[in-house]
Amino acid sequence: MDGLTEKEGAVAKKDVGVNLWALVMWCYRAVIVGFSGWYTWKALSDLNDWNVVVNFAYLTQVTNAAVLVYYLAWVVKALLNGARRTADYSAEIRGFVVMLSSMVGLLFNTLLGPVDSWHSTVAHVIVPALVVIDWLLFGGNQHRIRRWVPAAWLVPVLVYLGYYVWYSTSGGYAHPYPFLDPAASDFVEWIAILSVSFLTGAYLVYFVGKLISRVRVPRRSTRHYS
Repeated sequence: MDGLTEKEGAVAKKDVGVNLWALVMWCYRAVIVGFSGWYTWKALSDLNDWNVVVNFAYLTQVTNAAVLVYYLAWVVKALLNGARRTADYSAEIRGFVVMLSSMVGLLFNTLLGPVDSWHSTVAHVIVPALVVIDWLLFGGNQHRIRRWVPAAWLVPVLVYLGYYVWYSTSGGYAHPYPFLDPAASDFVEWIAILSVSFLTGAYLVYFVGKLISRVRVPRRSTRHYS
């Protein structure tokens, strides 16, 4: 290249590749924001008439709101600072969001599905798939999650279940999920099943993240921007 040494030319080409990959990541995450944002708006407005107490008794709504907050914060930060220089928020937070979204998709489609509307497809198929693919393709800090952290991800899930019990037994509201009735004899059994399921999902996300960090192609390493 004119005016550049061979080494400088190689660095310039690498920078172009990194910048293009950063742009791809930004666009992809903007798509996640679009889908999760649309569903969160739909759930709050049309589905539940702006009744927040009802809306957040459903784990799907809680999860899509968490996805929206995480990825919107990242997209805005990247837009303001330049995606190449924008780091992902902690892998612990991101991993929790990935675990929550993937488990919501899995549990709905095995226990409550199939999806029967566009908004349900967005919440239970499209958003979980996009978030899982994001975990597989982007970022470079998944390996930093410490071994005990996935177990800690179960704490917010148990807090949600506590809210679910209050909601379902406080009067005036029916329990949101047919299989999870606090008055039923198998309720404790279901709590145990869900706890084990979420814990298993958490460690699956953890181990996949560790594996991906080891095999990711160096050129696509997000150490410059994520």
